[in-house]
Amino acid sequence: MRTQKLPIGIENFKEMRKQDFYYVDKTGLIVDLLADWGKVNLFTRPRRFGKTLNMSMLANFFEIGADASLFDGLRVSEEKELCENYLGKFPVVFVSLKGVDGLTFDDAYARLRILIRNEAMRLEVLRESEKLSMEEKNAYLRLVSENPEKTDITESLKLLCQLLEKHYGQKPILLIDEYDVPLDKAFLHGYYPQMIDLIRSMFGAALKTNDSLFFAVLTGCLRVSKESIFTGLNNLKTLSISNVKFNEYFGFTVTLDESSGWTFYTSEQLAQLIGQSSEVLDNSESVTESLERRKNDIEMFAIRSDNASISVLVDTANGAKYDESTYVDTALTNLAQKLTNAGQTNVSTKKTTLTFAGEEHYGIIINTEVQGVSMEQTMVCVKVGDYVAIVTAVSGLDESSADLLAVFKSL
Repeated sequence: MRTQKLPIGIENFKEMRKQDFYYVDKTGLIVDLLADWGKVNLFTRPRRFGKTLNMSMLANFFEIGADASLFDGLRVSEEKELCENYLGKFPVVFVSLKGVDGLTFDDAYARLRILIRNEAMRLEVLRESEKLSMEEKNAYLRLVSENPEKTDITESLKLLCQLLEKHYGQKPILLIDEYDVPLDKAFLHGYYPQMIDLIRSMFGAALKTNDSLFFAVLTGCLRVSKESIFTGLNNLKTLSISNVKFNEYFGFTVTLDESSGWTFYTSEQLAQLIGQSSEVLDNSESVTESLERRKNDIEMFAIRSDNASISVLVDTANGAKYDESTYVDTALTNLAQKLTNAGQTNVSTKKTTLTFAGEEHYGIIINTEVQGVSMEQTMVCVKVGDYVAIVTAVSGLDESSADLLAVFKSL
């Protein structure tokens, strides 16, 4: 029996398929996206949840000249009409802002210039296009030059879309991976005002006033519904982890039957749950507050009619410090006393190991009474890169909270 290689650290869809690495089919994302897309679609998930690989998959599917064999045997290949209409039919502009970092604004800006230059050079068909005017070719040549003007950079994504539409006679698809990294790094290193002005101008041109855009997909870690760089963008569709429609394509997935009384919290309700408004990141002060809150961010919360609940919290501050076992040991420190101080009685806690989404993880089982009602709570620690997801299920004693976690499936 042939054993496929594990794709450790590989984020390129074409390489993964060509080199016969093990691949969990996520191409249903293409089907669902085309069935329900906005002009600008923003997917927000924690790091290491497969965002970049999915963006590479989208680029390899839509771009003119696509290799259809990459999708043989995958979910999307079953959709014959969809493939006929969309596979290899669009120009694509694909940039990842993951590397736009630096101790100073000048350092980060230099990396952004290189990123734009490299993408423009990848689209070298524009250099000799007979459908472009001399003025348009000169604008393209400025993008591939060593020192483009700032206005060339802020207009670059929009310009590439315009030139591609004119060359191919088809509006392009714009893919922007890790859109929020430049803002995160700028905040950490003290040049946020300069970076927000730059990104706002670039995104405003590319996403708001771009008549040459078919649609755009963005990914990032910040779970926000409105950010200052998207101000006035009425066509933005934000798809966070609380939007269950696309959850099966990122990280692990949870399936709950709403007919059984389960209700997922909306982004607004989640914001209230963690004490913040969904109208975040409108200025540098709220960005500071948001980044602090992101150390412990509730990404999903669902409650059943009998008050059983399931939640996912992502700890971005301590994941790099501990392995799962040590993380659980640290969490157990004074946990029983804290619950008692919160008004719970007959509190017992214990460390355990359990199977979650097909893999063994460390966790905590908590038994308490709240106002005379017995409750059981199971917490599972799932380490993903430098992050830790704490998945918690709460139930009454007539049902095991650990059994509630069976709704999570590995991807």
